[in-house]
Amino acid sequence: MPYTFTQWRAADLTTSPGYLTPAWINSFGNLIQTGNPVSNLNNVDIIFTSDKTKWSRCPVVETGNQYQTFPTQGGGGQMKIRQAPSVGKDGLPDGTGNGMSWFPGYAIDVETGERLNIFFGENSIYSADNGLVINGEPVTNGADMIWNPSSVTFQDFDGSGFPNDLSEVVMGGQHYVYVTNSKYDQGVDLGTKLAGSNPQVVSALRSVQWTSFPIMATGTRLNSIADGLIPTDLRVQLRVNNPYKTTVGDGRAHPNNGYPQYEFNLDAFKPSVENKEVAETALDLINVVPNPYYAYSAYETRRFDNIVKVTNVPAKCTITIYSLDGKFIRQYVRDENPGVISGALNEQVVTSVEWDLKNAKGIPVAAGVYLIHVNVPGVGERVIKWFGINRTFDSQDL
Repeated sequence: MPYTFTQWRAADLTTSPGYLTPAWINSFGNLIQTGNPVSNLNNVDIIFTSDKTKWSRCPVVETGNQYQTFPTQGGGGQMKIRQAPSVGKDGLPDGTGNGMSWFPGYAIDVETGERLNIFFGENSIYSADNGLVINGEPVTNGADMIWNPSSVTFQDFDGSGFPNDLSEVVMGGQHYVYVTNSKYDQGVDLGTKLAGSNPQVVSALRSVQWTSFPIMATGTRLNSIADGLIPTDLRVQLRVNNPYKTTVGDGRAHPNNGYPQYEFNLDAFKPSVENKEVAETALDLINVVPNPYYAYSAYETRRFDNIVKVTNVPAKCTITIYSLDGKFIRQYVRDENPGVISGALNEQVVTSVEWDLKNAKGIPVAAGVYLIHVNVPGVGERVIKWFGINRTFDSQDL
């Protein structure tokens, strides 16, 4: 849902036991919501993937709040950056400081084509340090700096038979997801702000457009981080009734006047010049169409036309047509020379030769099988067997 719709007001504990929310439970929340109107919402795709080369570097925020009796790791405050060593894509400390991890996927603004910063949270009270146990095993997925929500919704930690404390409302470990409208920078700016003063946190959270409260379905679990966490790649499409527009005026540099700009590297597709091996392979592309010919082709625009084409022929070649018993029928000598006509390179105007189904004397050929021999000097030869049936005589053609 839109982040601006989430509840940030502190609960009156005399009338309410407290609550869980992806928002920052703080009086500054009002500044975030008013500075982040619904009109800012962007159209976003979130892609969850096991391909670690596509994962997003990001900060991790503390989702444990003041309504839970167990302490957070390092005394970290709610919605502040986690007080834990940063980890790499293997889930192990990488020596780069505190509070940074990897989200198993990425987010794209489909209006601008930009990759966006995305980050997540986890509730560090669910750690071995607090002695919490689920199904006989210590709970650790709230303090491991990995996006790995579980399917656990409630857990009776004190054995009373019903939840006595908000800590027992596990809800997967509260691994909230946050999608911003800021261009992806490996979470550097967000990480700095979320580790800073309250006004800096406000600035960071004003960029958050969408948030989610993910929980695994009952009986399911994510893969290990070694296996990429995500069992099946998934695309989540978030759409609002929002016109496509440029982003000029938001304070960022836009080399293309705010319109989407993409870069492509075609080095791997450079043409191979005077490469005989490639040229010999290209001989296989020469063809005759249509084949077979049943008295009509799409190339014919008049009643008297009979046309087939020898396609994908080079600028210099000789095309000779024979009957099946080897009698000469027709020959085309193709010899297009490089040159410039009206400012355009004229090395090869067309890549096909038309045959009007007549022999060298201008007489229509009989129906049957023909051999079309294409000889390319310095490269090789190709022979194609072609079958055609003439059109039925129509006296109206006279």
